[in-house]
Amino acid sequence: MVDSYREIPVTKDSHPLIGAAKKCDFAKRGYVEEELFAYGRANVYKRGEKGVELRTENAPYINRILVRRPADPRTASGRVVVEILNATSAVDIDRVWLQTKNLLMREGDAYIGITSKPSSIEVLKKFNPHRYEELSWKNPVDEYLPQFLIQQTINGGVIDQSTETGLIWDMLTDCALDCKSGKLPLGGISVKKVYLSGWSQSVGYVIRYVNDLAYKDGDTPYDGYLAFGGVRMHVPGLNQYEIFSAAGETDTYIKKVTVPFIAVQTESENGSLGNEKVREPNSDEPDRLYRTYDIPGSTHDNYYNMSQYFVGDTDVHDSGRMTVYTGEEPIPNNYPYEFAFCAITKQMYDWAEKGIAAVRCKRIPVSAAGYNVRDRLGNAKGGWRLPPIDVPVAVYVPHVHFIIPNPLGFQLYGCVKPFSEAQLKELYGDLANYERLVREAARRSVQEARLLPEDEEECIAFCLAEAEKYGLKG
Repeated sequence: MVDSYREIPVTKDSHPLIGAAKKCDFAKRGYVEEELFAYGRANVYKRGEKGVELRTENAPYINRILVRRPADPRTASGRVVVEILNATSAVDIDRVWLQTKNLLMREGDAYIGITSKPSSIEVLKKFNPHRYEELSWKNPVDEYLPQFLIQQTINGGVIDQSTETGLIWDMLTDCALDCKSGKLPLGGISVKKVYLSGWSQSVGYVIRYVNDLAYKDGDTPYDGYLAFGGVRMHVPGLNQYEIFSAAGETDTYIKKVTVPFIAVQTESENGSLGNEKVREPNSDEPDRLYRTYDIPGSTHDNYYNMSQYFVGDTDVHDSGRMTVYTGEEPIPNNYPYEFAFCAITKQMYDWAEKGIAAVRCKRIPVSAAGYNVRDRLGNAKGGWRLPPIDVPVAVYVPHVHFIIPNPLGFQLYGCVKPFSEAQLKELYGDLANYERLVREAARRSVQEARLLPEDEEECIAFCLAEAEKYGLKG
């Protein structure tokens, strides 16, 4: 449980790492950003013969959470989207916020980002030792692993054995319960629904939580689960001493979920990240409310969310995160999958709050080797299609060859291979005809709930700008 929350003020010399207030113009949008420290105690769990068992009880911790919310509670929707901040690069990454922020702020939703690993705590302390010196995920036991086992559990975050990654599970439960009870301060907002979300590695945390912790005390404290860009090849153990589960193993599948669970995949996760081995069927069964959507054209990381969003953000560089594109291919992938993320999040709201089941969508077909099947123009078939992929002016590729070696491999970034001017002319004639086709595609996308009406014109503008850039004449 959390004993107390304390707001950490912003001063001239001290502010949160990965803040969004300036980048997203909160003053204009009527939002505020706050950083809270949670002072609490969490159990550490383990796998036993009869399922989840208690390993250590009431381990004290101090963690940080980011709150972004409407300044005026009267404009709030009553929803809270909780994101398990991604810790792959040891720097908290708020990718769910980044890709859905326009919807969240239009709707008046509150957002909470929760630091999810002790490795991120170390980076926070390096960024601002005074602001973050209190933070602690201390290991409640004096049990140390031999070096060869540390290497096997490195995905669990075992960098310093004086800390314990398994504290996260009770933190997630308490966050939802405290939002609904009003214990977690949200500026007077009356909370009605709380959703848990994660990006990439954090999806493994969502899966482990749903399968092993969400129902341990009865009903799940969350009203829905959003799993974006999941990496099913690494679902973490319950504590840092347990080996993670690999793709295809039983506990990488959702076993039971009585509230909506929506999994969203970019092209990168098939073939490269093991998701082709875990292609779960859609379901409307009461104990398995589940959807999976694939987004053709998109790649795990793209130019916007790795670089453009962070232009002028010196904090990113100070914390050691690299945001420069280093692929051999000259044009990084910039497919605007934020439009799909926003529409899918709206599907979650309607399903959880109105009982309107989320739409079903064809998957991207995969080859025997697990790679996406492509059409005659080179783009992936099937999936959650938007105008840039229905009326393409380029091939969107889910990988690059790095000039500077990437220890995580080729799968995280993608590139764009534009059609030639001659091919564009052959396909579309001129820019005026292309605009007509794009508008028709956008209209279909809105009618089929794949694109929100509020995003339609921005999506069309993206397509037209790309076509002009690659040489389609008016």
